Order: sequence, then structure tokens, then C-alpha cells
Amino acid sequence: MTKEKKIDLLNSMFVTEYDCSGGVLDYCLIENKPDHIEKLLKIAVPKAEIDKAISKDGKEINISGFVFSYSEAEWYQNEEFLGYTP
Repeated sequence: MTKEKKIDLLNSMFVTEYDCSGGVLDYCLIENKPDHIEKLLKIAVPKAEIDKAISKDGKEINISGFVFSYSEAEWYQNEEFLGYTP
């Protein structure tokens, strides 16, 4: 899968809450839904990593810990993942 397609998949998932400071994405939450898990698997995030990132109440997934490693995205700005650093 191309870098562009991976980033498009990321941006197709609604981010419910995030926090960035000093160029670091502290947390980035998406809903824990089957189609979101499917998209994360498509960009090669291992199921075990997804499972570890699910919130205690099971409602959200914090993708900040792995999103840049697997998606080839380089930055998150204005509620969008980018394939470059501005």
C-alpha cells in the first residue's frame, strides 16, 4: 500500500480528541469500531498493538503510540495527518 493510501485511510477515521504540544502528538483518540480496526490492520498495525491501545472502557483507541510508525505519516495538524513535516 502506498504512503498516500495509508494516510488517506488514517484521515478517513474521525479523531474524537487529541493533544499536541511542542511537535509531539501526546494522544490521539478514535472510536473503537470494527471499521477503524480494519483500517488500522490495512496499514499494517499489529492487532496486539491495537488491543493494547484500547481504552479501559473499550470505547476508544489511542493511536498516537504507533500511528507514525506504520502509516508513514509525518505530522498531525489541523485535524489531519500529513505525509510531510511542515
